[in-house]
Parts: sequence; C-alpha cells; structure tokens
Amino acid sequence: MRKYLIYFISCLALCGLAGCRDTQEAVPALLDPVDVKMDEAAAEYGEIYKANVLEGKIVPHVEELSFRVDGQLETINVSLGDYVKKGQVLAVLDVEDAGEQAGQLEREVEALQTRGEFEDRQLLADIQIAQLELKSLHEAGAIEETRRLKEIEIQQLQTQLIQNQELRELEISEKMRQLAQYERETENNTLTAPFDGQVVFITAASDTAAVESYSPLIYLADESRLYLKTDYLSQQTFQIADRVLARIDDREYGVSYVPYDREEFMSMIISGENLWTQFTLEGDTSGITCGQYGALVVYSTYKEHVLTVPANAIYRDGSQSYVYRIEDGRKIRSDVTVGLTNDAKAEITEGLAEGDRVYVRE
Repeated sequence: MRKYLIYFISCLALCGLAGCRDTQEAVPALLDPVDVKMDEAAAEYGEIYKANVLEGKIVPHVEELSFRVDGQLETINVSLGDYVKKGQVLAVLDVEDAGEQAGQLEREVEALQTRGEFEDRQLLADIQIAQLELKSLHEAGAIEETRRLKEIEIQQLQTQLIQNQELRELEISEKMRQLAQYERETENNTLTAPFDGQVVFITAASDTAAVESYSPLIYLADESRLYLKTDYLSQQTFQIADRVLARIDDREYGVSYVPYDREEFMSMIISGENLWTQFTLEGDTSGITCGQYGALVVYSTYKEHVLTVPANAIYRDGSQSYVYRIEDGRKIRSDVTVGLTNDAKAEITEGLAEGDRVYVRE
C-alpha cells in the first residue's frame, strides 16, 4: 500500500501549472562548465493544490437484520459465509406461546363484550323503570322530596351505565393492544433476506437464544453495492473541501459522503471504537471489486489554469523569492512572486511567462 501511495503522490506531482513575467536582474548568479547539461523545466499553465490522502479499501454494503418483536429463536437456517437469495428465510422465532396467548385474549375480549351488553341492557331497564316510577309520583302528587330522591336514583343509574361502558372500553382496549402485539409476533416470526448477499456475522450463540426486537441478529453483505471505507473524515471537512475524489487502480471517481446515524456515532465514541467513514462511488464502477485498496484525495486548496514551476526551482533571499531563468545556457536570477505551493509545485503570480525555462536543483 505504501508503494501505491508513493506512486499516487508522484502522479499528482506531475500535473503542470503557470504565471507572469516580472522585472529581472541581468546578473549571472551561477556559472556552469561549458557543455554541461543543466536540470531545467518550463513554466506551464495547469493546476495546483494541497491535498490530504487517506488510505481506503473497497467494502460491500452491510445491512443489520433483526426481528421486529421479542421472542425465542426456533431455528437459524444459515451459517457464517453462506450466500443467500432475496426472500430466503434466514431465521424463525418460536411463536407457539404467542399464538396461545392471542387465542386466549380473543376469548376474553368476546366475553367482555357479551357480559357488557347484558349489563347495559339491565341498567337501561332499571333506568326506564325508575323513570316510569317518577312519572307516577308526579301524577299522584307526591311531595317534592320523594320526587327528588327518585330523580337522584335515575341520575345514579345513568352515571353507573356510563362508567361501566368507559371501564369496559378501557379493558377491551388494553387487551386489544396485547392482542395486536401477539399477532405481530405470529406475523413477524420469520426473518428473510432483503437482497442477494453473503452472511458475514451472526450474533446469536445458539438456535434457542432469546432475541430482542430490533436487535441485530444477522449481518448481510451486498457486494453489488460497494463503498470506499477510509479513516475518519468529518462531514464538515468533506463539505468545505475544494474537491474530494477516490483513486482506485489509477482511475478517479467522484464520491458522496455517507453520514453516520447519530446514535451509532455516539455509541462508537463512548465505546472507544476507531471511527471510519464510507463513501459511495460515482460513475462507472464495473471494474471495482470488494477488497481492493484505494485512496481518498481531499483537496483543501485547488486552483486551475495557474502558472507553476517545480517547487525546487524556487530560491529565497530573506522575504524575496527568485528563480534562475535559463537564457543562452546561463542561469539569470529573476525575482518572482509566489502564490500557492505544495511539495511538487509552486504557483508564480509575477516574474515569469509561460514557456520560460528555469533551473531546477536536485
């Protein structure tokens, strides 16, 4: 990998750049023996940048598969390393108890409704009788206190009817909630593969292990969806970079940042795990395979169509930068204004023109 990076950085250093001419001093600063060839280079227009290179590796999309309900495992139908097809049943929960509980709850709900209807009819009959009695008291000219007592009796019966109905509805509602839970268990007792892939991890220790809802049980890798995985790069750094690209086997690819889920990120921070980042690759990725090594290049500063010379063509005299321009086989000092520099190149904003030849020291 180190050789690859050295080769890659060397390739980056071959890009050409350029600038403008400045006032020169026609004073030969260095003299060379006659007929001795000097190392030199031309000032050229091109690109220059500062870049950070992160080592990376091509990894598949991995999905965590889990049951949506708690339960006891009945069977796990796959082993580590197995290749599975979309829709294949990977694991099954034992839901026999859930089915029995669901049946019992259905019977209880039916009994509550039947008994409630009988009690309602009985109370409604008592209310009707009390209302008829109140009417008779009015017709017989009974004293007000007697009529008032009968009215209170009717109000109490009506209140009892409402309370009985509300309590019954609450009890039925709770049982229906429990019933829905058991029905979910019976309906979601199988775990199936959402895509063709390979089983890369199984968390259960045995076929009969207890599992919690939404707790990862099987990890499935999809090699048709590949990512470049590198050391951690923050999303903010990615967003403010001038350019970010992946380089794999001498080819460049655009990339998109795959953000962390906040809970996953905090969990990794708290547990002390090494952070990493994944990037989706853009363009034609048909030649890329899982396990390949690559590099992520993050350009913090990037300029196009600027005049540059090799970095080791630049000399400094205090705060003044200068180069040795080659004229008629002689080195002539020329003061220059230098812009962006990196290990390979220097941007020339004043002092040279495109095509000027400069001395490059070893």
